[in-house]
Amino acid sequence: MLGCIWTLDDGAQSHPIGCVVICDGYAIEFGGRDAFIHEFYLEPCARGKGFDAAAPGQVVAATRAENIRALHPEVAHHNTSAQRVCERAGFAKREHSRLMTLLLTDERSQGHMH
Repeated sequence: MLGCIWTLDDGAQSHPIGCVVICDGYAIEFGGRDAFIHEFYLEPCARGKGFDAAAPGQVVAATRAENIRALHPEVAHHNTSAQRVCERAGFAKREHSRLMTLLLTDERSQGHMH
């Protein structure tokens, strides 16, 4: 699995109420496969009704079943409600590191790191 997209439903609706997008990786630090939650979206009508609290546990269980050793949600600095949901699900901030990005499709990135 390189990644997956799961749709979320409440069991009663005939259409999805959200989605979770996960991409796999590998990290020596964690002893094997890890994964990033790149998107966790709930329709506004589903927010605050328990789905936002239940879904992270379901994602953790599903990724653990795939032998993924660590799971990293990407949460915007200003999104304090998403940070609280993640913290309640057991995720912790990594104070000793910061995710950085180099866009390989960007013409400015064609050189070497300085």
